[in-house]
Amino acid sequence: MRRLQVAIASHTFAFTGGMPGCNADLVQALAEVADVHVIGVDVAPEVAAVARRTVLLSVPGTPNLVKGLSFQAQASRFLAGFEGLAIGTGATLWTSDLNVVHMCHRAWQELAHFSSLYSRVYTRTNAHLEKHAIQAARRVVAVSHQVKRDLVHWHGIEPERIHVVLNGVDTNRFHPRRDGEIPVLVAESGRLAILFVGDLGTPRKGLDTVFEAMRLAPDLDIELWVAGTGRRNPYPALARKLGLEDRVRFLGYRPDVEALFRAADAFVLPSRYDPFGMVGLEAMASGLPVVVSSRMGVSELITDGLDGYVVEDPHDPWALVSHWRRWLLDPAVRRRVGRAARQKALSHTTAVPAKAYRRIVMELAP
Repeated sequence: MRRLQVAIASHTFAFTGGMPGCNADLVQALAEVADVHVIGVDVAPEVAAVARRTVLLSVPGTPNLVKGLSFQAQASRFLAGFEGLAIGTGATLWTSDLNVVHMCHRAWQELAHFSSLYSRVYTRTNAHLEKHAIQAARRVVAVSHQVKRDLVHWHGIEPERIHVVLNGVDTNRFHPRRDGEIPVLVAESGRLAILFVGDLGTPRKGLDTVFEAMRLAPDLDIELWVAGTGRRNPYPALARKLGLEDRVRFLGYRPDVEALFRAADAFVLPSRYDPFGMVGLEAMASGLPVVVSSRMGVSELITDGLDGYVVEDPHDPWALVSHWRRWLLDPAVRRRVGRAARQKALSHTTAVPAKAYRRIVMELAP
């Protein structure tokens, strides 16, 4: 009997977290039951080693909209002759057997205050493409209940057609600091280190809200570590403007982000829209108390006050200050919440979505 053939097309596959990491996890999960053909632009060697075949596409360097459309067109040509199941991620030019939706661009379009015409056009184009692609797919997976609600509300997708499969975390890579481990970074003497990890080229992650909370609470002796990059990064200038330059450390891109989690005392990410927010779950797996916003899919896993904290309004800096004052300065509370966060993460490892995706793909098999 011929083994099931599955093609997964997405821009990036790498065990680095976020959507590229979820793509890589999907390849690894499905390789147990099918020959997986990976179509992408950036495919990590360890992902290619698991795949039956890797098709690398070449796209223009900039801008992202042109890169995306070029990738979509090339992937569509490849998939037109593919005999097997086709898996896409959100906005595609082809009809997928399974569409795994990591973000609803139409929902972000409604929430965002775009700073440029290009950003507006980019988001509207993706919103248009995702609507038609998701409506045409045989099966749809949303990575959180938030994404499912968005697809129903903004694109009119029937709720019964959408399966929710929450992302999982590698709890071997992301774990609490072990006895005797030397942290890769240490805060200034006496300060507590709060870690922020996210794209600095967009206001979506809410770093400005974190800065404002720090400005409002100068008595809290905290140091903010900011890991991430962005083509247009306004935050160093904003930190100077608010007088925070001696309390904020910009770390740039860090391939060792798991070590940063183990070095920090807490994690914060008040995203204005984050369909899941893998870094939140990675922080929990690392044993950190986390503060995230209710507009993040990962908040669905948190029991507020037990294994993490959820702020309702990501624009409200006083909500962050209130949380920090209640528990940040109490080592016993930080340890208790961090341990509970680790336990919650252990029930949401990568094995959980892997099993769900294998089941869905076998149901779709001819």
